[in-house]
Amino acid sequence: MRADRAADALAPITESLDLPAGRDSDPYLVISTKTHAQVLSALGRSEEAVEQIHRARELGQAQGTQAHAEFDFADVMSQVLYDRGRTAEARAHGERALELAAEQGRLTRQVERVGARLAQCGS
Repeated sequence: MRADRAADALAPITESLDLPAGRDSDPYLVISTKTHAQVLSALGRSEEAVEQIHRARELGQAQGTQAHAEFDFADVMSQVLYDRGRTAEARAHGERALELAAEQGRLTRQVERVGARLAQCGS
């Protein structure tokens, strides 16, 4: 996500987190929290991004969507670490995301982005 698009997205995504307040079982809260992490990472606010992706993982686990929560966690952590220049760690999380994608039978653009990020991380 480009920083200019992330800046435009920050207010609406932050607002969307308030909509299901008190309803941790709302699946949109997981999606919004994950997206919030991605936006924060794109803006260089990596510590906040890490907090949000951990929160999204916890929410997903509590809602019984363990497999999706683990894939999203690995994917977003890979991006956050890549954005921070920590390519070896980004690669490890990206590889985990691809393993989970294979286990879950995922063939999506999200999986393609993980693969592209891994190629940028090098070996």
